[in-house]
Amino acid sequence: MVGLVLNIGKNANLAITTVDATKLAERNVKFTDVVIGFFPENFFNDLLNNSIIPLIIASLAIAVAFILIPDKKRVEPFRSFVEAAKDIVTVVVDFIIETTPYAVFALTATAVSKAGSKLDAIVPLLILLLVVYALCIFQTYIVNGFLLFFAAKLNPVRFFKKLVNTQITAFTTQSSVGTLPSTVTSLVKKIGVHEEIANFTAPLGTTIGMPGCAGIWPVILAVFAINALGIEYSVIQYIVLAIIALAVSFGTAGVPGTATITATAVFTAAGLPIEVIVLLTPINAIADMARTATNVTAAAVSTAIVARKEGALDDSIFNDAASGPVTATPTEA
Repeated sequence: MVGLVLNIGKNANLAITTVDATKLAERNVKFTDVVIGFFPENFFNDLLNNSIIPLIIASLAIAVAFILIPDKKRVEPFRSFVEAAKDIVTVVVDFIIETTPYAVFALTATAVSKAGSKLDAIVPLLILLLVVYALCIFQTYIVNGFLLFFAAKLNPVRFFKKLVNTQITAFTTQSSVGTLPSTVTSLVKKIGVHEEIANFTAPLGTTIGMPGCAGIWPVILAVFAINALGIEYSVIQYIVLAIIALAVSFGTAGVPGTATITATAVFTAAGLPIEVIVLLTPINAIADMARTATNVTAAAVSTAIVARKEGALDDSIFNDAASGPVTATPTEA
């Protein structure tokens, strides 16, 4: 709606006839392949490729099998192994979080240097970039703020203050998966979400939803292309475009560059020329900062809502009346 009201892309004079989008077309993934990719094929391969949904499905299958075995003594060694592995990984994650500020500084310096080298190409696309940032800010703080207040019964201002370090990490790393340790730690130790909820819902949020990379970015690019190329588009087609973007948001990898793939999938399904995506590459990295922060915030807000609905959110921690992770067992749905 914002893109249409502002006529994003109008009189942009895009020349797409000389643009080679062959490599981008080769990276396009069919929606049917996305759905098939939800199901695990090789657990270790999924682990290496950060394929979160197959990992969660495989983990759920193992958990259900564990519960159904009547003789708990026989499977107790497996339980002990999982608990020990979790404790070790938690310590490693603490190491990562402690060194994150140094990595963020290096990544920020790299992003700034790359942006400076593309300044000439960025200036003509500045309006589009500003609109994307404005939409991401609106989604991050206004939409999520309403969800926090009405669904999670939490003070949005306090919530965002507690999440600011995680948002900065997401903004600079441009990776939802890379920010995950910080996301989970903030949810457990600052927001008061139970560890079981945080460790399940937050990882799921790195690959499902993604309002920045799979919602705002591909749709605003589509509107830009439609206006710039003078393509006739009906109201029904715009509705279908939004539905396609929603469908593509399932199974999106939470790593840098993902938005380009999601935009390609949306453009292909909507019958729009993917050459436009290539032309807008100069602003992609800068836009990705805001997109990733939006994605991570949405995952954190969703986790807080789930925790509230499950009775697994400690308000004393959120209100700074206590410290440490939640120890109470979440109530059954």
